[in-house]
Amino acid sequence: RSAVTNNEVLGSANDGGGFFQESAGSIVRLTDVELSDNKAGDEGGGFFSQSDNAHVELTNVIIDGNFAEDTGGGFINVSAHSTVTMNNVQISNNISNTENGGGFRNIGPITGHDVLISGNIAGLEDQTANNDVNRVGGGFFNSGSTAVVDLTRVRIVDNDAHGRGGGCCGPGRQLRQRRDD
Repeated sequence: RSAVTNNEVLGSANDGGGFFQESAGSIVRLTDVELSDNKAGDEGGGFFSQSDNAHVELTNVIIDGNFAEDTGGGFINVSAHSTVTMNNVQISNNISNTENGGGFRNIGPITGHDVLISGNIAGLEDQTANNDVNRVGGGFFNSGSTAVVDLTRVRIVDNDAHGRGGGCCGPGRQLRQRRDD
């Protein structure tokens, strides 16, 4: 297994602690890779994708223990026109400190199978007293008109959000979760 681990990005453009993708139309294929213990001063502790018409393929990937100061503790896809495929992926123990998507934050279409989203946190402090609802989607936060999530055999367990949606949350057009035995 390959690993991208213990990396940190600082400075004014501080997205993508472990991996950053920004080329329009690009394809990133990660197979048998662990993204762990990476830190972003802004978004995407483990992986940050912002490319229009790009595609990210994750196969046998572990995204674990990453930290983003803002959103997308483990993974973030900020392009409505990019797709993500997840097959046999584990997203666990990631933190988005002040905003959404402890495990991952998504704006575009996602497909795949055999996904475990567990032990992620959106917001480290309970903001109920401040009426702050930005800490949304402990496991994942999904939003946008093209943010259709179509995952088969997905488990979303033991995630926390100090706002709304401990497991998942989002006003996306569709959210489909299938379980095939």
